[in-house]
Amino acid sequence: MLGKVGSKSLHRASKLGNKAIHSGAKIGAKYIDPATAVASIAVPEAGAGLALANMAAKPVLKALERGTR
Repeated sequence: MLGKVGSKSLHRASKLGNKAIHSGAKIGAKYIDPATAVASIAVPEAGAGLALANMAAKPVLKALERGTR
């Protein structure tokens, strides 16, 4: 009985964690382009690095979003 209660609470905790990861990835993927644009305007010499970071981060965020549906 206690094992079943423990496994149910672990399952609920993992569902909450997956939801948080999914929501964070969704928000990150949505706002990474505007954030990069604002940052490149604020710091023009870092524009190329920010563009590379954007290109690298966007697929990762999309994969996290798809993997946690």
